[in-house]
Amino acid sequence: MGVVMRTPKLGPGYRHRPKGDIVNGPKIRQTMRVREKTELLAAWKQAVSKRFDRLVEAQLTAAEGVTHMQARDAQGKWQTVVDSDVMSEKLDAGEQVYRLSAIAPSAPILKDIMDRLFGQARQSLDLDVTSTPTASLSDAELKASMAALLKKLHD
Repeated sequence: MGVVMRTPKLGPGYRHRPKGDIVNGPKIRQTMRVREKTELLAAWKQAVSKRFDRLVEAQLTAAEGVTHMQARDAQGKWQTVVDSDVMSEKLDAGEQVYRLSAIAPSAPILKDIMDRLFGQARQSLDLDVTSTPTASLSDAELKASMAALLKKLHD
């Protein structure tokens, strides 16, 4: 009498998996991509954290711009004025001054900084809301309605 080997049952979730290339299977490849992305993100965060202060300062400088004030000194020569008290004196005296921007202030960068600091302001969408119950619409009508809504959202 011969011995018959049976595959053990491992429970209700057990499924027979066909033999194949396990290492290059889709699940393993996906896991490797996720792991690679995680490692790259960690490397990126580490590199940015080393330069964080400089990056924040650069972003603030870009938002403010680089501006100089040129005014005449006592001898009539043009000079760069960086002291805010001297700037106020020159402006209050009505002297001729020039504002020179080496880098223009950036409103979009300033808005981005403020949104990150205080949270983004609520934004509204204009939508047409009808009282038509969706249960009475055909699949084609629902599809057309959804396409119109998505188009409004992307515009």
